[in-house]
Amino acid sequence: MPQLAVDWKSHHSPTASRNQGLTNLNDRFDQIEKESEEGLEASNVTATPGQQVRANFEEIMDNFLGRFEVLGGKMKPVMASNSPLDKLDTLRSELLGPAAQPDCHLERRAVKEQILAKLKADQRAHDSRLALPSQAAIRE
Repeated sequence: MPQLAVDWKSHHSPTASRNQGLTNLNDRFDQIEKESEEGLEASNVTATPGQQVRANFEEIMDNFLGRFEVLGGKMKPVMASNSPLDKLDTLRSELLGPAAQPDCHLERRAVKEQILAKLKADQRAHDSRLALPSQAAIRE
């Protein structure tokens, strides 16, 4: 039985058109790559030899790095104090704003004590419920 030689380009199959599309895409990519290489070579020729750095570059960088720190992957302004409690107090004062009244701290302390008293009472009630057996357990 003789084998028929088939020219794959003569068929209009999806594979043939896909291959032609990929060939066109590869040709276009090569063309863009060649243009970018030519542009890169041209930019290297026009570049000035040696780097010119501002005389006060180090001073600028030290100033910037002294004012900012990386926290959580983001640049944040450095807080004046070093201890965590001082930083927390700074944040609280920034969030609450300047004290409108001289006894503002006393009011905040009173509210804090009320909240703590309520939490302690809730904790005692919770502990007493755990300590006493339930009515269902007593009947059994």
